[in-house]
Amino acid sequence: MGRRRRLGMVAAGMAVAASLQLAPTALADHIKPGYNPGQVNPDVTQRWASPSPDNRHWQSAARCTGGEQAGTRNLLQFLNYHWGRGENWGIYNCRLPSLHSEGRAVDFHLDVSDPTDKAAGDSISAFFRRSDSGGARWAMARRFGIQEIIWNCRIWTAARAPEGWRLYSVCDPNSSSYSSSRTAQHKDHVHIGQNWQGANRATTAWTGYHYCYQCPTAQLAVGAVGVLGDPGISEEMIDPAADAETDVLNETVTGDPVE
Repeated sequence: MGRRRRLGMVAAGMAVAASLQLAPTALADHIKPGYNPGQVNPDVTQRWASPSPDNRHWQSAARCTGGEQAGTRNLLQFLNYHWGRGENWGIYNCRLPSLHSEGRAVDFHLDVSDPTDKAAGDSISAFFRRSDSGGARWAMARRFGIQEIIWNCRIWTAARAPEGWRLYSVCDPNSSSYSSSRTAQHKDHVHIGQNWQGANRATTAWTGYHYCYQCPTAQLAVGAVGVLGDPGISEEMIDPAADAETDVLNETVTGDPVE
């Protein structure tokens, strides 16, 4: 075979490969933002996806485990990726009854006295607490297995989720747990604690979930998917299933966690 012909065949092969890479497809990869934080844009509305967000779980700390949990390290990675202004203030700290004792909570330093820091902290808390486009409540908190968020005198917990973003008792002068400490009031860091499912990377942020990219609803059960927030998504082609959340609260919780 002549050299010119061989070069021509190589060029043709490269052209075919390039066309395959550039060709638009109806489906792409499963989303696993716990492992690949760049797959999710916190500034874009999160689309309804399949399977639906995980059930809420609440599990108090019972012991000191001696180290960090893998899912919590990944959660910190997600925070660093999207809100790089913040600083890691630690995951593991043996001080029961805090979730830090089991290495399944992260403190992310941002200070409310700095307007840019405050905006970042507000963005973090809002991202995990908001619903997806199908109406699944607290969608990203459930996918990451988050059971508590504390920031700037406000708290959300999986155990009392319907009460919303409420006053943290440490900031209430009428509460027996009141403290004037800025750190106790979480004015200098965001605290995010996970249940064991999230800490063990057993929720859909790690196992994966998908939504339809320009395809019939029937393909949701078998197809892979595109990146959340892709402007090419046609929600009219998706039939959002009812949110099938079932609370799995392992204990009755009335007061606020001590973190």
